[in-house]
Amino acid sequence: MDSPRDLTRQILAGIGGGGIVKGSQATEVAAQSLRRKPARISTARVLAVADHSAPSGAAVIREAAALGRFGYRAEVLVDSVLAPSIRRYVPARQIHVMEGAFDPRVFPSVELIAVATGPGTLGKVALGIADGIPEQAALWALGSGVRTFMDLTCPADCEQEALRAVYSAHAEKLRALGVEHAARGMLLLALLAGLGAATEIIEQTGRQRPGYGGPQRVFITVKDVQAHRGGAWVIPANAVVTAAAGELALRKKIVFQRGKE
Repeated sequence: MDSPRDLTRQILAGIGGGGIVKGSQATEVAAQSLRRKPARISTARVLAVADHSAPSGAAVIREAAALGRFGYRAEVLVDSVLAPSIRRYVPARQIHVMEGAFDPRVFPSVELIAVATGPGTLGKVALGIADGIPEQAALWALGSGVRTFMDLTCPADCEQEALRAVYSAHAEKLRALGVEHAARGMLLLALLAGLGAATEIIEQTGRQRPGYGGPQRVFITVKDVQAHRGGAWVIPANAVVTAAAGELALRKKIVFQRGKE
């Protein structure tokens, strides 16, 4: 039986080179989806990938979907478990359900990819293990020069020092490979910046934007931070802190604490 690393290399070779690599039964099953002609080709510049095992999966999809309010379209790739829960804020035509292996032929115009992570996904990508579609998509993007965004924050419930050290080591390796850190609440701004959008528009035009199938989303701007004295600041769970506001908050030693959804 192939080792995980061998299987990873075989799958990635089949994906990257366009050919089909013979091997284990698992590799053959993954390769079958690459033999079929894609049913639909995306023209989106942004792809968000998540499965139900990632704690931040729905949040990543929601932030990517919010690009629609700024005139950009993000398509999403999710598993069948997560798909029903995102349909209230992502149009059906923008949803792809995971089947077989990740097929980059479906997304030929993608320039930015956001991958929802948990400890498992982050560690696997750092080690080059592609046994799931989120991992395959992330490794394909890194190997293809597609800007890749992941949340590299160590989970709050990871209390053992040894585990935190391993997680931090994996995060640093991913940074070295080119992964860009985008914590929850910052992904939307990171994607807008990656698309060349002027985030100053958000700074200048107000605090709230229309919702996208859910509650209104609050934007924390420089003016908000200037008016805050310092210390802990409880903000809505779905708030977006703009890049400039985040930098000012660091200088003022303001600590953002997110409320419950």
